Amino acid sequence: GRHYVAVKNDGQWENLYIFPTENYTTVTINGQTLPDLMNVKDKDQYSYKMTDEAVYVEADKPIIVLQVSSGKGTTEPCGAVLPHALCTGSTEIAYQSGFSNGTTILNLVVKTAYIDGFTIIQGGEENKLFASNFKEVPHTGGTWSYYRYPVAGGGVVRIKNSLGSFHMGAYDYIGDSSSYGYFSDYRPIELRPQLSKSYYASGDEVHLTLLDAESFENVVWTLPDGSKFYGSELIIPNATSENSGLYEVNAESKDGCTVASSSFIDVNIFDTSLKEEIICYGSEVTLTSDGRGPYVWEPDLN
Repeated sequence: GRHYVAVKNDGQWENLYIFPTENYTTVTINGQTLPDLMNVKDKDQYSYKMTDEAVYVEADKPIIVLQVSSGKGTTEPCGAVLPHALCTGSTEIAYQSGFSNGTTILNLVVKTAYIDGFTIIQGGEENKLFASNFKEVPHTGGTWSYYRYPVAGGGVVRIKNSLGSFHMGAYDYIGDSSSYGYFSDYRPIELRPQLSKSYYASGDEVHLTLLDAESFENVVWTLPDGSKFYGSELIIPNATSENSGLYEVNAESKDGCTVASSSFIDVNIFDTSLKEEIICYGSEVTLTSDGRGPYVWEPDLN
């Protein structure tokens, strides 16, 4: 990715390690651009010592950012590859600490527009996480915010956001041991069209829907003939071969990310005209068919 937010943990030391994926990459950290371009061909990497509570890293080409922390009161390292910030994340995450008697802090990173959408469920109780707990990530123009949420009492914690996606890193430590990792979705937000059937014949109803349709808005389908249909559900009754072709869909996620996908539909034409043949008793008969889709042969004994 090209945009990252790192939240500082409680260790004695904390570093970010930045790796380019393309040559001649420009990297900016908290508003300061590195003086030298980073190159894959030279096996470049850059180490940045974190002193601020939150750090914003951006680049003009995709990069990888590794955050390495020590435990509190120890130099034992723990680390996580950071998820890139844009068009990724989850709307609900469940987590249980690996240390039953340790300390767990959840680093929540979210767009500032969504800080009022959090609820936390723990021990059977659901409570709102107030927007006033969040701080703005520096050098993002107020776009991103973060909160270090201390988990009390261990057990399973479930965090939800009704307004949009967020990222969550879990920092655990006890004694000389520590662990750190992100449990939100690293994958880009994507559209997943669903077909009502695996094949279609003339006269069938073609039914196209979107998986997790409630997460998207401004959905537009483009049909094979170029016409447009607006809405998350597309139904074509009495399909014909003219409805065969590529169906493209575009939409916006709640995070404002534009996403697209497509599905190919083939409406089969079946010629069921048969001619009568007279055969002798005991003769072998072979029936064949041409085209796509499964066939069922049924004898007409009338």
